[in-house]
Amino acid sequence: MKTKKTLEYFLIALFILVVVGALVFNRFGERLLGSVFLAMVQDVEDGVGLKRTPPDLGISEISFYKTANPDPQSNNYRYSSNIIIKNYGGAIRDAKVTLSAENKVSVLRNCEGGFCLEKDKTFEIKNFELRLNGNYNAGQLDISLQVEDGKGDQDLTNNKRTASFFETPAKINLFEIRELTKDNSFIFDYDYSELLKNDDHEVQIYTADDLGVSADQMNYSEKTMADKIYGYYKIRNSLDLIENEAWKHIGSNFYNISAGDYIYVAVKNKLSGDFAFSNILYLPEYAELSRAQMAKLLVDGLGISISDVDQSAFADVPKDSWYAPYVQVLFEMGVLDFNGSNYNPSLLASRGDVLKTLIEFYDVDLKINDGAPHFKDVPEDDEAFVYAETLFANNHAGVFEGELKLNQNATNKYINYLINAYTKNN
Repeated sequence: MKTKKTLEYFLIALFILVVVGALVFNRFGERLLGSVFLAMVQDVEDGVGLKRTPPDLGISEISFYKTANPDPQSNNYRYSSNIIIKNYGGAIRDAKVTLSAENKVSVLRNCEGGFCLEKDKTFEIKNFELRLNGNYNAGQLDISLQVEDGKGDQDLTNNKRTASFFETPAKINLFEIRELTKDNSFIFDYDYSELLKNDDHEVQIYTADDLGVSADQMNYSEKTMADKIYGYYKIRNSLDLIENEAWKHIGSNFYNISAGDYIYVAVKNKLSGDFAFSNILYLPEYAELSRAQMAKLLVDGLGISISDVDQSAFADVPKDSWYAPYVQVLFEMGVLDFNGSNYNPSLLASRGDVLKTLIEFYDVDLKINDGAPHFKDVPEDDEAFVYAETLFANNHAGVFEGELKLNQNATNKYINYLINAYTKNN
């Protein structure tokens, strides 16, 4: 009986021991197994047993915005950048990692021992300053990541990114036509003496046959050369235009420039690749107009309908001539002088003829502002004085720089400029 009791006590004690053991294991066993597993992983990463996967730091993303333009204290464009570093390989711990751009180097620290980053994790660097020399419009900066203390980096191809910058307005000033020679060759002026003082820079000239620019992008300008006035266009340069595939690099001289070309000049730093550029010039053909041609250009440009001529108002305009419908419709609208029986269609049209005809066509109120005369070549006793002053009062005279030269021959570009100027206001 005593033996039976002893056995019962033993079984009860064993049961209690099993239950308590199970509870203890549920509470601490998982933690124990986890600790053993982590220790095994740590051994692997530390090179105990299996080979450790080396880290692979790379620059995964760069974004930046401009914070300052060049000023007298610092001739630099300044940008604030955010840079994302990603670890594509095994964990890296307590490493010396640097980020550099041009002459700037920053040591990255995010843990007590230096730089630490687990596999597939990222680290963001905020407000890393980048700079572009203020003498240039465009350039690039290489941003590089370096692990410097032997911790390893299995792929160096992702350690570098390039940031590209583009700034306007054009840094090459005063790019203009100096002269159009008798053989219709162009001589240009431009000013970028600061960069051309050293041998590290080269002049590059680009031309194109067509850029697809709109009329709104083209600003009419004129150059008086001996006995002619040449009209051409200035176009503000932009990233889209610079990247147009129509451009051809023709070297560093202007020998092969001809009418019909678009052209701009760049000055490039041969070491850094940074460059400054000019605005664009469009160089149309020079073409003086007869009065017959003027009538057609005006009618077409103004969108006036024409019809067959039964009887010409002018004795020297045969009704079956190609220009009769154009001359007749302008006459019937009351915008042509009729000081005799002849129109003189073969004579060259003057700039004064065109100005008066257009102002009459648009029925512009004639106006003389205070301070007249505003053109030194159109005095008060000139028959075109009131038309010249009306042009000034309408704010369309800035391109002429104080001289209208109304007795000079008109060109198609001069007519187009006036049509466009008054069309916008009517």
